Amino acid sequence: MEGIYFAAISFSDLRKVIVAQGQEAWLSILLFISPIVLWLVCLFFAVRVFTQETYRTNLSSPQHAEEFYQELVGYKHRNLLRAYFALLAGFVPLVVAVVCYLKLLDGPG
Repeated sequence: MEGIYFAAISFSDLRKVIVAQGQEAWLSILLFISPIVLWLVCLFFAVRVFTQETYRTNLSSPQHAEEFYQELVGYKHRNLLRAYFALLAGFVPLVVAVVCYLKLLDGPG
């Protein structure tokens, strides 16, 4: 979906239409860029979950090891939730951008 969106924006006559808008052009640009920004935020949080890190823990203490494991799982779960919500939030401006894009293709009016 992201690839299709990016290709549609890249290969369209959107630049000509936005230039014709005048002062409203910045709002249009912000609208069309916002899904990509939110998807990059999603990717950032998802990568934080899968990035390997070196952790220090005391394996001779089962209680400390369990606490560390619970803390690590909580950290990864929070980042996955953030990624999930950023992905979902990216689809809201996507739908609005597609509707505005289709309206702009019809011409002013």
